[in-house]
Amino acid sequence: MDAERKVQIVKAIQRKDGHRSRRYLFRNWTSLSEVRSIARASAWDEVGVTPDVPGDSAEDLVAVWELLPGLRATYTRESALSAAHVVITSKVAPEEIDSAVALFEAHPGVLTFEDLIQQATSTRDPESEAEAVARAGLGAPLVADARFTDTIQNASASPHTRVREGALWAMAYTEWIDFSGTLEQIARSDPDEFLRDFATRVLRVFEHLGLEST
Repeated sequence: MDAERKVQIVKAIQRKDGHRSRRYLFRNWTSLSEVRSIARASAWDEVGVTPDVPGDSAEDLVAVWELLPGLRATYTRESALSAAHVVITSKVAPEEIDSAVALFEAHPGVLTFEDLIQQATSTRDPESEAEAVARAGLGAPLVADARFTDTIQNASASPHTRVREGALWAMAYTEWIDFSGTLEQIARSDPDEFLRDFATRVLRVFEHLGLEST
């Protein structure tokens, strides 16, 4: 099975507290109303929004719906990345995730993998590039994909500290063991102390998750 086909098939990965889908990033980062429309049409039960403010005005928020017992959709808006995304989590069978993610797989408001790569590679402004690379990691496939690993690896070698930091966030978001070697190198030799410590923390998270090569 080739890597592209595998990326398309894998809908959920197992973690210690259950299974999760990939994160579906929206083109419009103030997209809560779009997700609420999907939720209403699908008869999902909205558990709550934090913070609960009028008019969907909070820059950072989390909204949660229960689809079935043990199956939830979580919408997160992160102003630091100018990003909003949905992830489906299940404490029961991973197959329960499939029907829910189908609503987002082809949604016109969701960024494709190609969109994420294009954004991450089309800017040379360090701040914008750092955010775009981090978003690419946030919305990456569940299994390692050369398009993403190449983009993130290249950013990790940038002369700009902010871009290298964005690459570290991207590696952390992907949860891909494939980045372990790069993380070890950054932890040993990056000129910035904060990034060396950051890389060490990401490696510890990978160890805690018990990640294995795919």
